Amino acid sequence: MTSTGPVLAEPAAPGGPADRARADTTEPRTVDAAGLRGRRVPLVTGTALGVVGAVVTLAQPLLAGRLIADVSAGTFGLLSVAPLMALFAIDAILSISSQLLLARASEGYVYGLRSYLISRVLRGYWPAVHGYDRGDLYSRLVVDTALSKGWIVGAIPALLSSLTMVIGCGIAMAILSLPLFLLTFAVLALFGGAAWWTARGVQRAATENQEDTAGFIEGVQRMISSLVTIKASGLEAQVDADTTGRADRARRSGVRVLTRTAVLTPVMNVGTQAAIAVAVIAGAAFVASGSLTTAAMVSFFMYLLYIVAPLVQASSALGDIAQCRAALARVREVGGVEQERVRTDGDARLATTGHARIELGGVEIRHDESPEPLLTGIDGRFSSPGLVALVGPNGVGKSTLLWLACGLQRPTGGRVSVDGVDVAEWPVAELRRRVVLVQQDAAPMTGTIRDNLQFGSGDHSDGERLRLLERVGLGPLLARLPDGLDTGLGEGGVELSGGQRRLLAVARALLADPGVLLLDEFTSNVDQKGAEKLLRIARDLASDRLVIVTSHASAILNIADRIVELTPTGLENRPAVSAVDETAGTG
Repeated sequence: MTSTGPVLAEPAAPGGPADRARADTTEPRTVDAAGLRGRRVPLVTGTALGVVGAVVTLAQPLLAGRLIADVSAGTFGLLSVAPLMALFAIDAILSISSQLLLARASEGYVYGLRSYLISRVLRGYWPAVHGYDRGDLYSRLVVDTALSKGWIVGAIPALLSSLTMVIGCGIAMAILSLPLFLLTFAVLALFGGAAWWTARGVQRAATENQEDTAGFIEGVQRMISSLVTIKASGLEAQVDADTTGRADRARRSGVRVLTRTAVLTPVMNVGTQAAIAVAVIAGAAFVASGSLTTAAMVSFFMYLLYIVAPLVQASSALGDIAQCRAALARVREVGGVEQERVRTDGDARLATTGHARIELGGVEIRHDESPEPLLTGIDGRFSSPGLVALVGPNGVGKSTLLWLACGLQRPTGGRVSVDGVDVAEWPVAELRRRVVLVQQDAAPMTGTIRDNLQFGSGDHSDGERLRLLERVGLGPLLARLPDGLDTGLGEGGVELSGGQRRLLAVARALLADPGVLLLDEFTSNVDQKGAEKLLRIARDLASDRLVIVTSHASAILNIADRIVELTPTGLENRPAVSAVDETAGTG
């Protein structure tokens, strides 16, 4: 059978695969940069307005002291009170503007994080993404991103404005009366240190709570997706205990977070009350001795009272920052997930004309947790057109071999090539159009039948969709649906059988006009009649492309052009009719 290799439409990048890999690599945006993109101006402006508002507030006690002096001197008038009223109005305007800008930046930051993580997950190397539990990944993308916004656009601006107030008030108080300031500061420093020590434990508790929440989400997802199986197997009590236990662990770790956070504000409240008591006693003594004027004493107390709210806010911000740091660490971990290779301007364009072929040379697969390789020394060649039945015992690695061919997984050793080009050197988008995988659990996406018949960024006509539906045997089903291609699927729509879902996935795969079609456990969970129908369709599709099928249906042995048995140490060609164990399952 003649095979045609890929044609290079433009020069390849100089050097070997390592050089080409370096040429294709660009420094990715960080999670933080993604969140802040387009939000820096409102963030900086909102923070700056908050700091300016704090400075404006610092001038109010001075004007109040001047007002008292005017009253004492008998020169009180409109000019005495007008500046203070103007400062109140300016402070309110600055505060409102700051909050509005920060709120806008806050929600934009969350959107930036989520859009970045969605892109990273969708384009991530599958084994790296698959290493996360679904509930954990869901929690990181939904819950942790929402918590993370406080770290950049909530707690930090609040902390900056609070520190501005505290430092400014401290300087003013020291100028008014240094001895009184030192006494007051000593009390505040004592309780502030206690609040800081308490805040250190919040981050640890928050990390535990976020992990426990992710575990609970995973349990709920499993419970809902397996509800029929649970009820049919009488496992309600066991699943109830497991899921409720996960909820209880999330509750207990949540209580630890709230307990530690709740201590912060009372600690600072007690500290400020103690500082006020010390200032009252000592200040009265200083006034009585004549070392401090009444006006200066009033201004000092106003500054001390102005410190109270910022100190409480700062202690609360410390708790928020601790929780946000824990959430952001989990978000950053997903943002750093290994990515698949994408096309760059310097890539050679691979022409996908002619017959397709897959070649395996010394392929080895080894899982991290296993000292022994799953597969080793796998050599073989598959060429189009034709139908290949890939058989072998359960768990030998048949599905893994298909994943290698379409780049979902990389071999630990050896080489996998498509049309003579190493899979690692194919841009992902082109490889996935040349080699298309249809999984055994190919669930339809949400939306209509038309929505499910979309491949990549191609612009497909309804005529093309209808033609492919006819080819895979779904034409009669579509004719019975009053809304045709606009028929909704899933909840609130049409529920397809397992075989129909698989055929719909095949029709979607054919939109790419692939040279290789991989059908993983194509006949699983389908009765004998349905399995025979699916295999007839696979036989028809193999007339103009390479189709590789893993299946335990006996009919595949009679219609395949080639039967290949996979063992842990190699591929063995079998005669067209073989006594292969019909109970062989998924790899």
